[in-house]
Amino acid sequence: MNYNVESLLPSLRQDITVQKYMQDQQEYLLIYDPMKYAKQPLLLGMQSLLILNALLHPIPKTCIGLADSIYEQSISAESILEFVKHLDNHGYLHTDRFMALKKETELAFLNSEIREPYLAGSAYPEKQEDIVSFLHNIEHSVEPYPDRVLSGLIMPHADIKAGQLSYAHAIKALKASTPPDIIIMFATSHYSNADQFILTSKDFKTPLGITKTDEKSIDAIRSFCSVPLITDDSAHRAEHSIEIDLLILQYVYGASEFTLIPILVSGFHSFMTAQTDPFEHEKIASFVKSIQSYAKAEHKSVLFVSSGDLSHRGVKFGDDFHAQDHIQETALYDTGLIDSLCAGDAKGFYKHIADCKDQYRICGCSPNIMLLQTMESAKGEVLSYQWWDQPETSSGVSFCTIAYFDEISSLASSEDTLPNPIKN
Repeated sequence: MNYNVESLLPSLRQDITVQKYMQDQQEYLLIYDPMKYAKQPLLLGMQSLLILNALLHPIPKTCIGLADSIYEQSISAESILEFVKHLDNHGYLHTDRFMALKKETELAFLNSEIREPYLAGSAYPEKQEDIVSFLHNIEHSVEPYPDRVLSGLIMPHADIKAGQLSYAHAIKALKASTPPDIIIMFATSHYSNADQFILTSKDFKTPLGITKTDEKSIDAIRSFCSVPLITDDSAHRAEHSIEIDLLILQYVYGASEFTLIPILVSGFHSFMTAQTDPFEHEKIASFVKSIQSYAKAEHKSVLFVSSGDLSHRGVKFGDDFHAQDHIQETALYDTGLIDSLCAGDAKGFYKHIADCKDQYRICGCSPNIMLLQTMESAKGEVLSYQWWDQPETSSGVSFCTIAYFDEISSLASSEDTLPNPIKN
């Protein structure tokens, strides 16, 4: 960036996230890019908030102007310039540098036949042997399940370290069943609502190997669906919801032992706002039928998986309260959701969310509904429920593991687990 202290400064990108973060009892600003153009998050001093706010303002500023107007010359224009250059070098400003980075990143994904891993080294270990060792230790924290046929599974997509118990139960449930030929995964689309359903033909890679996505299967689903589906799969590039759960599935079955049908599902908030019934929407009804028709036509064993968490509460998510003060209230609310999920009651699950205008921010709303709607039978049991406490942002996330076995047992129930959520 060829700028000096008198140059008009570029604006801060509108699609990045800035939040308060506590570390060693000190308050900082954490800035990161959900779209993964900027590869590295930055931890900034609180005094930088004034600069960030100024860079969001539509009227351009200079470093000299910022030093005079917001810092009263307590910070030099030269120091502000170095800070702005730091932001630009990491891809957080709307500049030619960022636009070139964005174009290069998107073109590389478009031309690739592989969806590369984005979370290796952050949400889970980067090396294969470390992942296997880590998941092996998690797996053996719970007892094995008796052999049964698993037809569906709801898993979280939270950080594996935070959700160890839930992932341990998911692993045990998967190991209790015969490996499937095909896994149809519905996953939350956090960053794009380009379409209600976003498919991709790209194979998925993690440090555990490459899992094939059968292009013929994707084409078959498109042909069964009476409503056109977009072919743009760019939403899959930075989305973490499939990657986390795929890692668990690869660990249990082996990366090359099954094929994956990866489907990102956009939220149902437009239906809530309009107070319309998503179950009567033409695209949703048609897509449900297309998945069912495809699964029957394949004559292969199919496992349905939903990747979605439950409540998101606290300052990080826009609340004006600390999530830690509302854990029991959240658990009580989640109990109603889990009861509906275990009963296979998609409409009851949706109503529970829509009635309060999704004030608990259930990111697993749409994928969980799709799982319940597409499975032939959906009676489940809750295996684990957890609260992921995030005191550094005064926030927290709840999630669960629910298994849909062909024969339901009484290993666990929502009454047993929900009143005292396990914190990590």
